[in-house]
Amino acid sequence: MTKLNELYPSADISVYNRWGQLIFDSKGNFTGWDATYNGYPLPTDTYHYIIKLDDGSKPDGGTVTIIR
Repeated sequence: MTKLNELYPSADISVYNRWGQLIFDSKGNFTGWDATYNGYPLPTDTYHYIIKLDDGSKPDGGTVTIIR
């Protein structure tokens, strides 16, 4: 993720659960996500992410699956 921070220092990365609840948000200087919410490990499931770069481009997204 170092390259992301170098190229887009104000990028916004959001992660949502299957019900659309925001469970992680990073606005600039992304250092990673430890797959927790409020300090508790999230269960095995598929989560959706959205990345908004600070270059005026359309947001991009996808899914990430946590397997414990």
